[in-house]
Amino acid sequence: MKRFLLALFAVAGLLASPSYGQPTWPVSPVPGQTYEYLDRTLEFDGSIWRGIGGLGPGVNVQVFNQGETSYVPSNGTRYAVVHLYGAGGGGGGVEDSGSGNYGLGGCGGAGAYASSVIANPTTTVIQVGAGGAGGDGSTATDGQAGTSTTFAAAAGTITAGGGGGATNGTSSSSANLAAGGAGGTASGGTVNVNGAAGSAVRTGSSLGFMVPCSGAASAWGSGGTQVAVSGNGNNGAAYGSGGSGGADTTAANADQDGGNGADGLLVVVEYLGESYGTSGKMGFPGETIWFSGSTCPTGTLPKNGATVSRATYNFLWAQVSGDAVASPTDAQYGTGDGSTTFVLPSMSNQYGWIVSALSTPATYGSVLESAAPDIDGSFQSVSGIDGSGILNIHTGALSKTDNTGNIAESLSESAGVSSDTHFFEASANEPTYQDAVDEISVPSIPAMPCIVY
Repeated sequence: MKRFLLALFAVAGLLASPSYGQPTWPVSPVPGQTYEYLDRTLEFDGSIWRGIGGLGPGVNVQVFNQGETSYVPSNGTRYAVVHLYGAGGGGGGVEDSGSGNYGLGGCGGAGAYASSVIANPTTTVIQVGAGGAGGDGSTATDGQAGTSTTFAAAAGTITAGGGGGATNGTSSSSANLAAGGAGGTASGGTVNVNGAAGSAVRTGSSLGFMVPCSGAASAWGSGGTQVAVSGNGNNGAAYGSGGSGGADTTAANADQDGGNGADGLLVVVEYLGESYGTSGKMGFPGETIWFSGSTCPTGTLPKNGATVSRATYNFLWAQVSGDAVASPTDAQYGTGDGSTTFVLPSMSNQYGWIVSALSTPATYGSVLESAAPDIDGSFQSVSGIDGSGILNIHTGALSKTDNTGNIAESLSESAGVSSDTHFFEASANEPTYQDAVDEISVPSIPAMPCIVY
């Protein structure tokens, strides 16, 4: 989880700068086109943005614009980091009240930002905020608030509220105030950052000097630029930014509208096929981990040849289905019943390299020294009174190579004839060989082979 949290903290820090990224996502990208997002390089493959460079493989990025209503996770997504940007508020217009009177409209507020990590995401209802309309100078209608961007996560809805609309100004000889829109409010995320408020302006020809304002900047960049002399306000330039206010500052004496706030955005960074415990990364589906315990940890299955459900372990099946066979060996995945199940590889025998998987349960966490089954056997020599002898009775590791001689194999001891049995047992000289061991083992640490799913 560390890299997720680092990414989130990086976003929170970057929010202090109003132009940390490019102000708009490519509308009609072409395959191979790249784009920088949160200091990471993404590349469009024709259907989705995928991480390259800093993000690396195994990362997808889905981008949702205003009007889209559903997030469907990519196959194999284990974790998703959602970034929500609320829409910007509209700037205020200005209503002309007669010759010689001047006025300004306030500026729209910026949408909020919220982000969170979603484990094993499922299809989720979303809303991407719409920018608020600028104020209408002719009807004295104030700028409208931008709407929220939301992600209806199972643990609770994450919301990046829209920025507020600014109030209209009035061309007047007397001084008056046109309020700016409030910044959007964030809630429900791991990181919640409220949007910047739009500027209020002092207006009225009696002031002698008036300065139009710019719309509030969002995390993506600048709001609508201030009107140079007289005219309608400008629309928010970057996602979630506010529109600027209209300005009536010349003898033209015309109603001026405020600029529209910019739409919000939802970006979902998907981390594919990774399983995480409380202490960090485990691995990708199909990867074998060695666990020092008697039971495989959450997110993994024992590598024991069991038949399991394709639906339940769909991430794992998606990774290994192309290699599954109808009659698998211990090292292969099996196709199971051909439709609903599949078979896991087996490491119940003595398979392994640096770490050994033992068929006989051992104490997990212990260290096993070298061991091999004992090698033993015996032979019997029979000696006659004339000193002749022959190896004629043998067992175990010893064998008879010659059966010549004049003494019967079944000869029992009698006067003048002695019989001695000689034994060979490797363990008498080397403790590596043991009577209690029935399979060869190298120095190893017993561990449970587990498959990440």
